[in-house]
Amino acid sequence: MRCAKEIKMARDDLNTYFDKLEANLLIDIEKTFTENNFRIQNMLEDFEFRKSKVYEMQEDVNIVKSIASDFQSFMAIRELTKVANTIETELQDFFERGTFHWIEISNSTIILQSVKDNLKSFGKPYVRVIPSKIKLNVQKTRGAQLIGPMKISGSQKKLPQNLKSSKSSKRK
Repeated sequence: MRCAKEIKMARDDLNTYFDKLEANLLIDIEKTFTENNFRIQNMLEDFEFRKSKVYEMQEDVNIVKSIASDFQSFMAIRELTKVANTIETELQDFFERGTFHWIEISNSTIILQSVKDNLKSFGKPYVRVIPSKIKLNVQKTRGAQLIGPMKISGSQKKLPQNLKSSKSSKRK
């Protein structure tokens, strides 16, 4: 049945289209995940660097306390405090910008619901009337068909010739 084949072809086209949409969505999700993962890794590396700086400053403070005079300790701790304040200000900026917000990557199902709500039918039967190309010759009277062949006498055969000559004489 031609209609069933057309429906199958339409379904196959839709499946192909949906497969393409799915592939694009998976690529977008992977790209989004990679970008956010990269950003998170960079942020973690930055925090590890800051953490090592803080440990370094703590070690420096312990060393200065053990070998320096009170004045030297005061001056060194004052310099280290400036660095610590800078690191603290940068961390506060991270919090204010929302850098530490939780990231969740998911798929929106709004599109699926939209397709369900708006696509009510796969199609509708359509009937189109096409005029026939077959010609039927119908005779106006069927009586001649029922009588059969008629024999025409010789005088009747001459009649049309006489008519021609009489028509041509009228014209002259």
